[in-house]
Amino acid sequence: MIDLKDKVIVITGATSGLGASLAEEFLNKGSKVISLSNSEPENINSQVAYINCDITDSEKVFSEIKNIEKTFGTIDIFVNNAGVWVPHAPIEEQTKENIQKMINVNLFGTVFCTQAVLPIFKKKRSGVLLNIVSISALEPNPVSSGYAASKFAQDGFTKATREAVKDNNIKVINVYPEGIKTNLFDGKKPDNYDKYMDPSEVSKKIIDFLLKEKGEEIIIRRD
Repeated sequence: MIDLKDKVIVITGATSGLGASLAEEFLNKGSKVISLSNSEPENINSQVAYINCDITDSEKVFSEIKNIEKTFGTIDIFVNNAGVWVPHAPIEEQTKENIQKMINVNLFGTVFCTQAVLPIFKKKRSGVLLNIVSISALEPNPVSSGYAASKFAQDGFTKATREAVKDNNIKVINVYPEGIKTNLFDGKKPDNYDKYMDPSEVSKKIIDFLLKEKGEEIIIRRD
């Protein structure tokens, strides 16, 4: 079983929703938690170190992750959680700007953060990369194909990264949750939003999975 006490955890997009809930769970286990986000904290725990960072800016990402290593000595777990979504609509009604934004945040944000943190993990031959993907990477919604494309790409990148670092004692985990009640959907809630899961429910399952070292992939569905 993994001991999370005093472990240094970095979470992207931990200022609200699932990221904030995960931060709270890690704090409860005695971890040191840092949030990388370009949105201002909402009700985030004051014990979380907040760093303003646009994860689609690779230079900023590399700079901030180096600063975290210098300040905290290392990084033990990195959670690629930040993501964006746009309201359901047929692909021909989706704007180029919306699709590009989802690709930039959901895919390239994950890529840049992974590029920056892997040298730290490789140097000490340990570390956990936890990528919050989506059930949409496995079960695409026909009216959310742009989002599905970004998540399929993120999923493929995560699996390829796992193969690339398997000899370095680095654990790479894909998390596939069904819909979660977060402000990701403030613009327009999906029709079945009332059936979505609470962030705390999902975060508890993720931490339990991590603590018990159950494997490399977890699908989280509504009970």
